[in-house]
Amino acid sequence: MPYRRRRLARLLALWSAALIAPLGAGNAQVVATQGAVQQQFQSPMILEFPAPPLLRFPENGSRLLKDVDGYICENAYFQAISVMLKRKSKKVAGKKSAVFDVLATVAVQPSHDKLVDVLIEFVSAGKVLATAAPVSGQVEEKRSRIFTSRLAVEEGAFAAAYEAEPGPTLRLTLRVKDD
Repeated sequence: MPYRRRRLARLLALWSAALIAPLGAGNAQVVATQGAVQQQFQSPMILEFPAPPLLRFPENGSRLLKDVDGYICENAYFQAISVMLKRKSKKVAGKKSAVFDVLATVAVQPSHDKLVDVLIEFVSAGKVLATAAPVSGQVEEKRSRIFTSRLAVEEGAFAAAYEAEPGPTLRLTLRVKDD
């Protein structure tokens, strides 16, 4: 009888290990927390948000994008993203352009320090109309950092982007490295 019990116990241990091991394999892409759903990504994380109606903004008017903090990339995340129209019409590289700033606040989860790169693009119908120079920096635990990027979109393309279906998007790319 003791032989059968040991054999049964070994068999149960092997079966449970065989069933549980595949559940832990790989990387989790969605993690649920109480009260909110957070999505986990590996670097680089690329998010696209509908561009706010910048043409209706007064100069220096801004808008805060909503629901940006639920996307986490290797323990770093956008805490807030604000878009500000600087000038509706300005000559940039010999062409009339709409100029706007994007302020991206990046934070890290507790017990982490990260080096991050933020790239912001203005996209319409799958075509990149403007790319801001990438910004980089260190984000430390219990602190957040604001990254500012300036985009200049040719005036005609800017207006056409809002007339197209679907409307334009802001594409934010977050690359994260350990510090």
